[in-house]
Amino acid sequence: MNPFERTAARRRHRVAVQIGIEALADIRSFPSSKRYPHFHKDVLSQQLPQAGIDYHWFGETLGGYRKKGDPNSPHVALRSPGFRNYADHMASEKFRAGIDQLVGLASEKSVAIMCAERLSWRCHRSLVSDYLAACRGCEVVHIIEAGKTEAHRLNRSARPVSGHLVYDVQDEQRNLF
Repeated sequence: MNPFERTAARRRHRVAVQIGIEALADIRSFPSSKRYPHFHKDVLSQQLPQAGIDYHWFGETLGGYRKKGDPNSPHVALRSPGFRNYADHMASEKFRAGIDQLVGLASEKSVAIMCAERLSWRCHRSLVSDYLAACRGCEVVHIIEAGKTEAHRLNRSARPVSGHLVYDVQDEQRNLF
């Protein structure tokens, strides 16, 4: 790792410590990066504990890049096929098992959820946040940068149905109420 990357990684660790993060939940399906090697799972799992932060990989249960979705998906308001496939995955036992583990961890420690995208609305992390807020009653706060956070806002097309979310509220429907 070059000195710049080492410094950037330390800076991020410092920010996490400053805002009270005790555990990092990595929800990337593929926990590596050629461009940013300091975000590789092996590096994070070694460096974060040195900063007092536990590292947990949830890629198998909560990771994105779900290629197979339901051809009759109820999530018609999600335009992105990738997001629609992930929303379909959110109805699975595998997803719920990952959420149960994540919520259990969050009951013991302050947890940050990490994925590859910086902006949550460009990432399946936004759907996980919707589920945590709407279906589990969790407070979700997005860390934008050092000193800047933002409370999660539920996707306008989402509605809770029997313990899970359905993304089917269309723009025309929102205008009727």
